[in-house]
Amino acid sequence: MASSAQQNPSSESDAPVLRDLHGRKLNNVNDSYRLPADLVERDRQELLHEILKSATGGLYLAREAVHRALSPGRDGTVPRVLDIGTGSGKWAIDMAKEFPHAEVVGLDLAPVNPSSDVPPNCGFKLGNCETCLDDPSYESAFDMIHARFIAADVFDYRGLIQHIWKALRPGGVFLAIEGRPGSFNEHRQQLGVQDEDDPARNDQPMYFEDVPAWLKDMEGAWGDVGDQLIWLAIGAWDKVSATTAAFTGTSEGVGAEVGPECEERVGGATL
Repeated sequence: MASSAQQNPSSESDAPVLRDLHGRKLNNVNDSYRLPADLVERDRQELLHEILKSATGGLYLAREAVHRALSPGRDGTVPRVLDIGTGSGKWAIDMAKEFPHAEVVGLDLAPVNPSSDVPPNCGFKLGNCETCLDDPSYESAFDMIHARFIAADVFDYRGLIQHIWKALRPGGVFLAIEGRPGSFNEHRQQLGVQDEDDPARNDQPMYFEDVPAWLKDMEGAWGDVGDQLIWLAIGAWDKVSATTAAFTGTSEGVGAEVGPECEERVGGATL
């Protein structure tokens, strides 16, 4: 089973993991990730975790596929879960509690400082997902891989998907949630923050919208691919109609399942 101790990546062990900037702690491993890595940020991530649990009805979508992938192996094989960009570690901890027979590993650029006790079947590793998953030790090592809000901080998401596929065992599941920046009104119409002719306006789409297509383009690699739009509410709730005054940028949940055949890795249940 996993240990709660955090292991330093050998390639980065000689450099400080964290750095100070304007009174906040930031990771010192990857310049593309600019959010802090301190207790204030941990609390924000844990609040977002609870919001997503409420919006999706639990820790994950595609419940049948996840339960099938994490069912105990008849040969005694322990199911393994990898949480990429684990942040506060809350999702990994909750998954370890829900699946006590599985091993759950949280991977992040910065040390994890959990706010609650870590189950014995949960552990954390320091590392960059774009380099770690390319290591041969990760090949066919996991039954489920989960990633949440990492698109803006990954240089090559399409290449990362290839590494994720290689890291999954036959029948494994990849689940991702990525956010779409912006705010919407109660009719779910996007609210503009700049005039259309404003030169500062940026309509460049984030490539998280391409993730489902990239998965489908891998011709036969995945048994099935699905996606679901998730609306996250902000502001006060209307107690009468149970609707919200506004919505923040939508999130898209994407899932793919590796087929059960080891050679071709094709087939699989619909997400």
